[in-house]
Amino acid sequence: DGLKAAQSALVRAISERTEVSPPPPAPIVRVKWRDLLQTGLILFAAYALLTTLAGLDWATVLDTWQHAVWGWVLVGLVVAQGTSVADSVSTMSAVPSRLPLWPLAQLQYAIKTVGLAISATAGRVALTTSFLRRFGEGPTVAVSATALDAFAASVCNALVVLLGLVFVDRAPDVSLTGPSDLDQLVLVLLLVLVVSTLLLVLVRPLRAKVVQAVRAQWSSLRVVTASPSRALLMFGSNLASLLITAVALTCMVRGLYPGPGFADCVFVVGAAALFSALVPVPGNVGVAEAALAAGLVVVGVPSGPAFAIAVTQRIATSYLPDVYGAWALRWLRRADWIS
Repeated sequence: DGLKAAQSALVRAISERTEVSPPPPAPIVRVKWRDLLQTGLILFAAYALLTTLAGLDWATVLDTWQHAVWGWVLVGLVVAQGTSVADSVSTMSAVPSRLPLWPLAQLQYAIKTVGLAISATAGRVALTTSFLRRFGEGPTVAVSATALDAFAASVCNALVVLLGLVFVDRAPDVSLTGPSDLDQLVLVLLLVLVVSTLLLVLVRPLRAKVVQAVRAQWSSLRVVTASPSRALLMFGSNLASLLITAVALTCMVRGLYPGPGFADCVFVVGAAALFSALVPVPGNVGVAEAALAAGLVVVGVPSGPAFAIAVTQRIATSYLPDVYGAWALRWLRRADWIS
């Protein structure tokens, strides 16, 4: 209590001397058991939908896991954690203040945990606002940083997909195993996209949030035009994050169903991320698995092993980091990096 009173007195003194109003308190993010239960139900429903509509066989998935080379899977799990560093560098490039790397990397894990239970964008903005407030930055900077990061990631994903489509005929590893596997997965993805579009059109609060996010991204582009070096660092770090994720997926492929190479995995990761960004589901639960599986089928993996690889990849990049993210969130609060 004494420390908080001293901080409040210091904030008032700075505000009086500089004649600048202090930034408003950062919104408090609370992850409730109800939110986690809702996410669990979404995960169950998504997997049930995939197994029913796409005809995926869980027996094949379990058989793939039984014959896996778990050394490669473990390497992929370790490699996937490198995205937290790349994402931290991206945040640094969008903020004028100098930010410490280690707490910022822990913030990335905390954001994943919060994003699994609530809107990923809302959770990222709230936690980033709380973190940056410690460095004297207001909520506008956090919103701009989040919007810029999302924009840069989307641009990188789109460029990777376009390059993959241009050179797909020259890639010897790309082949279709059969129209039935791919058609069923694409049907699921299109169904999800149509439902998401209808929700966006019919639900006014959701539409307002999307419009606000698009406006924030557009207004934040002035940072790119104002500082080309920052823009280069931002796009480079997002590209590095994509490539790290692709390396992790390559390890999963080597361990579960060898065949597609690194170039194929880069294309799959970019296409899956680009599609998942269009669907407002907490943590991209189910959607990312379907998109990854569809991409793997395109590059020559049968649907059963493709789904096993997609689930394993998601466990390594999203679900296990969320467990650690709960601890990271508590550590950030105890160390007073966020309020």
